[in-house]
Amino acid sequence: MPVLLPRRWAFFNLIRCPITLSAPSDWELDEAFDNLLSICGSRVFLAAFVDGLDEFDEPPSQVVTLIESIILASPHGIKVCVTSRPWVEFDDTYNHLPMVRMDLYTIKDMEICRQEIPEMQGLR
Repeated sequence: MPVLLPRRWAFFNLIRCPITLSAPSDWELDEAFDNLLSICGSRVFLAAFVDGLDEFDEPPSQVVTLIESIILASPHGIKVCVTSRPWVEFDDTYNHLPMVRMDLYTIKDMEICRQEIPEMQGLR
C-alpha cells in the first residue's frame, strides 16, 4: 500500500482512525499500476493475464501499444499472456512469439455442438 498508493497510505496514517475511503479514482489506479511496474524485477515479479484483446473498446493498434508499454516498463519483471480471436492486427504483432491455438484443440467439440444445437449450425 505505501508503494502502490502512497497518497492514500499517507492519509490513512495521518488520521489513524477507521474510516471508509472511496474507491480509487482512475488516475490513482493508473499511478498504482505504474508504481507496481516500477518495482517489477527488483522487489516483485508479476504475471499478467489479459483475456480478450479483441473485446477492448480501443482500436487494436492502441491495445497492442498498451501491452507493449507494460512489457517495456519492466522487461525482466513481468510476463504477459494475452488472448484474442485471430485478428490480423494481433497476429502481425504476436505471431513470432510462443502461442497456443485453443481452437485447434476444441474444433471437434465445436463441430459436435453445431450438429446437436440447431442455433449453432450456421456458426463457424
